[in-house]
Amino acid sequence: MSIVLKNIEKKYGKQTALHRLNLEVPEGRVVGLLGPNGAGKTTLMKILTGIMSPTSGTASVCGYPSHSLAARKKIGYLPENNPLYPEMYVREYLSYVAGIYRADERAVSQTVERVGLRSHANQKIQQLSKGYRQRVGLAQAMLHDPEVLILDEPTTGLDPNQLVEIRNLIKALGSKKTLLLSTHIMQEVSQMCTHVAVIHQGAIVKESKIDEINLTQGEAILVRFGSGFDKTDFLQYCDAKKLRAVFSKERKAWKVETAQAEGSIQQLMVAFSYEKKLDILHMEREQNDMEHVFRTLTKT
Repeated sequence: MSIVLKNIEKKYGKQTALHRLNLEVPEGRVVGLLGPNGAGKTTLMKILTGIMSPTSGTASVCGYPSHSLAARKKIGYLPENNPLYPEMYVREYLSYVAGIYRADERAVSQTVERVGLRSHANQKIQQLSKGYRQRVGLAQAMLHDPEVLILDEPTTGLDPNQLVEIRNLIKALGSKKTLLLSTHIMQEVSQMCTHVAVIHQGAIVKESKIDEINLTQGEAILVRFGSGFDKTDFLQYCDAKKLRAVFSKERKAWKVETAQAEGSIQQLMVAFSYEKKLDILHMEREQNDMEHVFRTLTKT
């Protein structure tokens, strides 16, 4: 395993930031770490990179304790606030970082090309836009060719064109390295990650392949009935079946959903229409999107 967290607890005085958190990430996996503000994402990443020690539990990277020098050599880290030296030139700064990792200038040139910084390599960092500063931060994380990349909000400040470029770069890196990245943008998780881990109140509440998570969190349909439909009867029926029904003015139909896939909503709607002698004019299954799943898993 590239990343292993076992029973991690982190307390700040009486406040618990991480509570018996467990997570394993195999080699070659791109995992999107999702969670609301204050869920513990950044604390988890700081523990993995050895910046912070857990109150209890163990964290390892590539088989080494996360606080060890051996583990740090395996990690590339882009913090959320992306600390840089604004008075330095881009290439100068990356050469400085390369020296720390004992990488040569060839690595600097290759990384500058990979993240699209060639035209800005001789500019001072303070002259760069926020998006290009983010590229510099990503470049310093990649310079020493680490086995594991830990990226905290890597697409912050990027315009739509830059988003596509960095997204493609991260996907390409994921074919050779292990990536753990946090983001608040659901679309980014769907397009960059192979797996998702949802953290809520300091614990992992869901792990799944990205293409399976939508299928495991219940179901939803749009249904429109014919004449004779009674709204009160319908809502009482849905409540008895533990369903949620909301009228969609845009689609002129009822959206019926359940948090858990315990049975077929379609069959329940057919049973209701048969009991009330109604015609179903339209029925369409909706797949719960990533945003819906996120809200379901992290609601308090």
